[in-house]
Amino acid sequence: MYSNEQVIEAVNNLSEKYNTLYEDFVRLHTKANVGQPLYSNAYIPYEGHTDHSFPEGQTIQTFINDNIQKIGTAAAANYGAWNNRNMITLSAMTAVPNIDTAPVNYVVLKIQTEYLDKNKDGTFFLLHAEADSHSHGQVWVWTADPVSKTLKKCLGCSSGDKASGEGQSFQKGPDNGQALILRYHHWICFNFEKEDLITDDEGFAYFAIACTNALTYISGWAIANRNTEFFWTPVINPASKRYSNIGAITYENSNYAGVGLSHQAPATTQQYYIPYNKSRELYLVFIDNTIMHKPTATIENPNWGGEAPEILIRNSVGNFSSLITYNGQPYVFKYFKLTQDFVENNTVVKQGLKLLEINLKILKSERVFHFSGIYTENA
Repeated sequence: MYSNEQVIEAVNNLSEKYNTLYEDFVRLHTKANVGQPLYSNAYIPYEGHTDHSFPEGQTIQTFINDNIQKIGTAAAANYGAWNNRNMITLSAMTAVPNIDTAPVNYVVLKIQTEYLDKNKDGTFFLLHAEADSHSHGQVWVWTADPVSKTLKKCLGCSSGDKASGEGQSFQKGPDNGQALILRYHHWICFNFEKEDLITDDEGFAYFAIACTNALTYISGWAIANRNTEFFWTPVINPASKRYSNIGAITYENSNYAGVGLSHQAPATTQQYYIPYNKSRELYLVFIDNTIMHKPTATIENPNWGGEAPEILIRNSVGNFSSLITYNGQPYVFKYFKLTQDFVENNTVVKQGLKLLEINLKILKSERVFHFSGIYTENA
């Protein structure tokens, strides 16, 4: 028989060993989940600093004229400082409500690519000035021909994923830091493949810019190599039917857990068009911020053979999720792992942009399916 003191000592020893092993596991797990930076070789020629140093004899307006070409009725002019950044007004453009509309009036921005590794894919960035109401619209970007400045390939539509000018961002800037660098100034990103980057003899690439409004504001631009296949879709896009004329989800211009929010009603099937980079095995991930850690949706495509989404709470789904700083917020990654065959059989291409056509059904048992963003990433 063991005395009470011996039993207590044995239990304490076991507890100590367990705690040591658990701490070792956490350290290994954390080290394993350190994600690869999304971007490298970043070049940021302008980010709206009010004390930006221009070459002798150059003003902000001549800088704009040298770097932004106006097509049709479009105009580009200095606005001045707004919330600690100098803004450029882009106006008189064709308002582009969805991907089925190609603009006639737009601007073309040129940027030097000599810093990039031309054997790697890349991302083009705009520092978008956004009001709390999102009244400055969502921005569209295309690659443009270096000579004619005609549209080549659509790179998508984007905007800040913040709400009410506060909180944080799931997007990353070209320096891999927070995309929301100031309350009203937010880096938004547009992926391109290396074969889509066409440059002139001096190494400049050209990107055409339009907006869902005829007028918007930018305060900077950048370019970088992309190290992963991460492709972010802000929740306002499906709610506003940017890639499809079908929509049954609601965008809430509110702040929950630091980001914006959308929701889809229960017992409904919504057709989503979600952009991605390459036809491979993919993760399709909804960043949820509900504390109800359970499946909430199923894919209803005729050739879907999988189950309800798998759920990982504060854990790694591909590379991107391990990069997020949680700050104690209850973010949950609800993801579907899609086979390459499924991806290829459920892809539509619009203006060169690959879009997954996904029919998502919300379970009847759910009151509402809240989520703060959608992304695709190669599995």
